[in-house]
Amino acid sequence: MLVPVFFRGMDTSENGLLLEGGAVLLGALLGLAASSFMRFEYDAARQQAFSRTGVAFVAAWVAITVAKLSFSYGSTHWFGRALGTWMYENAISPDAMRAAFIFLNIATMLARVCVIYFGGRRVAREAGAAHGVLQKAPSRLAG
Repeated sequence: MLVPVFFRGMDTSENGLLLEGGAVLLGALLGLAASSFMRFEYDAARQQAFSRTGVAFVAAWVAITVAKLSFSYGSTHWFGRALGTWMYENAISPDAMRAAFIFLNIATMLARVCVIYFGGRRVAREAGAAHGVLQKAPSRLAG
């Protein structure tokens, strides 16, 4: 919802694209790692898949959020000069850094959503196969 407010474009320079692509990859990996603590079950009575999480799931998401907030705060208050020097020496524009941070957050969220979607489908498919509910679709090929 806030992306249009902060997103001002991507940096299409070599280092800018590397930073942005790396942020997408890191975000996806963080989302997948945190979501690995999620378990899926299927309620046959309601014919619905659901997920279960616990303390490890919450701790992982809190750690990820604290790390992102710490970087955001630290880039202004703790290590702003060092970050600025690194950005200058590596030809990283402020737009690239901003886009990378936005992409990191979006990729983290999308990874979690994908894990929920595919995990739910997997347990529903397994439950259907175990109970003979799912049937093979008729083939359209004449043969």
